[in-house]
Amino acid sequence: MKLLVVITSYRARDLTFACLKSLENEVLENPGIKVGICDNGNEDDTAEFLNRAITENNWQDWAYVLSVMPNRGFAGGNNVVLNDALNSEAEYDYFLLLNADTIVRPGAIAILLDVLKQNPGVGIVGPRIEGIEGDPQVSCFNYISPISEIIRSARTGPITRLLNRWDVPIQPEKLPDRPDWTSFCCAVIRK
Repeated sequence: MKLLVVITSYRARDLTFACLKSLENEVLENPGIKVGICDNGNEDDTAEFLNRAITENNWQDWAYVLSVMPNRGFAGGNNVVLNDALNSEAEYDYFLLLNADTIVRPGAIAILLDVLKQNPGVGIVGPRIEGIEGDPQVSCFNYISPISEIIRSARTGPITRLLNRWDVPIQPEKLPDRPDWTSFCCAVIRK
């Protein structure tokens, strides 16, 4: 199993470092993980800072930085690392798109990969997203529909409760196994 974690860093130097730190044990526990960071249009010393952190923490076997200018946005920054990986000799089975402000909980990557391994027909897996205190965040969504637009326009408790199953954001305590779409702040994609 080979996984490339893709992080796009824009004005998130210290957050990106904390994210890398949280990935350290995941990499050790799951051989085959590499981390590619896109220094996405930062006009400061972010690339130098991250490269120095990688060297000082002995992460150079699994982490690297690619810099682009100007900022290419979320998709463009991810594509910088993905295109580099797809045009390299490396053969990745999975790609994990991860926001720079993410702290990965111990064992999370193994769980996400296990879901993909046990479900060969699934192409993308997203976890329940939690705040720093463990409070669940909205991370799964229904498609927009005429009923969801009625909910949004009405903005009243009774209508929202009555039509709740059609509301676009799915409340964390009601996470489905197969939402219409998931947040890409953390998503594993099968190659």
